[in-house]
Amino acid sequence: MRHRLTINHTEVEGIITIALCGRLDIESVPEAREYLEKLIEEKPGSGIILDLAELEYISSFGLSLLIGVLKETRRAGGELVLARVRQFVDQVIDIANLKPILKSYDSLAEAGQALKSKDGS
Repeated sequence: MRHRLTINHTEVEGIITIALCGRLDIESVPEAREYLEKLIEEKPGSGIILDLAELEYISSFGLSLLIGVLKETRRAGGELVLARVRQFVDQVIDIANLKPILKSYDSLAEAGQALKSKDGS
């Protein structure tokens, strides 16, 4: 059985942490895009951490979404980083040569610190 994507978010001190759980593929990308774009629109200029600890699978459609969300976040004056990326997802990002673009951190604390330092806080 395929696991659907679930998305949850929290906001602490101006940093939004979005947990993606399940599969980010052709079936789930439209819903994820709508959720993420709405959040970016409502909170322009925010630092965003995508917590991928429970993301089991990512397709090329999912990678495209990550790049699009990064661009939208930056256009809105914010920044986006990844945290707790699983090995399979990390390998897909690496194979697509996106590691220089999609900054990744081992923990949520490290990701939050990186966003705060970019903000000058």
